Amino acid sequence: VKLKKESPISYRCALTRKAIRMLLSNERRTVNQLLADGLIAEKDAESLLANVDDRYSGLSTFNINRIVESYEQEQQSASKTHANTPA
Repeated sequence: VKLKKESPISYRCALTRKAIRMLLSNERRTVNQLLADGLIAEKDAESLLANVDDRYSGLSTFNINRIVESYEQEQQSASKTHANTPA
C-alpha cells in the first residue's frame, strides 16, 4: 500500500509484470499439457515454448514502465479534454 501511494507507476509496473508472468506461465503449462496429451507434436510445442520464452525475456521493467507512463499520459490528456468540453 505504501508503494502504491509513494510511487504509483512502480506499483502498476509491478502488478503488470506479475500479471504477464502469470499469463505466460499458464500458457507454458497449457502447451506442456497439450504435448503430454498428444494433442500437439513435439516440434510444435518447442516452437510455442520458444515463443513464450521470447516474450518472457522481453518482459523488462523499462518496457513496462514506458507502457504504463504512456497510458497514464493518455488518461491525463483525456481527462483534460473531457474537462474542457462543454456539457
